[in-house]
Amino acid sequence: MKSLNLLMILASFGVMSDTVGQPAEIETRSIAAQSVMSLRKLINEQNYKAMGFTSPKEVESATLNEPMSVTMVRLDDLRVYQHGDDAGKIVKALDKVIYPVSANGEVRSSITLEKVKGAWKATSFGGPNLTKLLTKARKESSEATHLTLASYFVVELPALNAYFVAHRSENKLMLTAVLNDPTLKLEAGQTSPAEEVFEKLAPIAKAYNGLPL
Repeated sequence: MKSLNLLMILASFGVMSDTVGQPAEIETRSIAAQSVMSLRKLINEQNYKAMGFTSPKEVESATLNEPMSVTMVRLDDLRVYQHGDDAGKIVKALDKVIYPVSANGEVRSSITLEKVKGAWKATSFGGPNLTKLLTKARKESSEATHLTLASYFVVELPALNAYFVAHRSENKLMLTAVLNDPTLKLEAGQTSPAEEVFEKLAPIAKAYNGLPL
């Protein structure tokens, strides 16, 4: 039911199409659970800190949190975005979902699943810093809006290295920035309509030369 609700939300923003699927928890949960076993095997004395854990042993208690489906805004689409455009049309669904991983009651790491050649598989492990930012922003927004965690998804702008958690409010797509970025004029925890965010970022996207911001 959670997956169906999320599908309906994303469809209402135009971020779904016949060719771009939306990750469904019912499809990915068992794969993610199996991937926890792989994560446990990956952790050792040399990499446990980089993977987000406080000790190699801590991964033994790793559990999955509420997943976050991932969507993307392409740089080319953002460059031509103008005031009055439909923000939902440039948010594209991906066959990608992030499962935060907790241990001892705290978010430590993550497992990312993607659909490759029609089958879901774990494509990356770790990313503790971004995972903590995303889950923190989602939790705080959920507490403020009283929406379920399943109502949220990730919007990423890879070219600008910008990430948001998104939800729907009164038929509007709302974006919450997950970190402070003076260059992009973003403040962590600030929630704004997607139209306003994209309009603000469009000039930055137009001027972007491909170098790290």
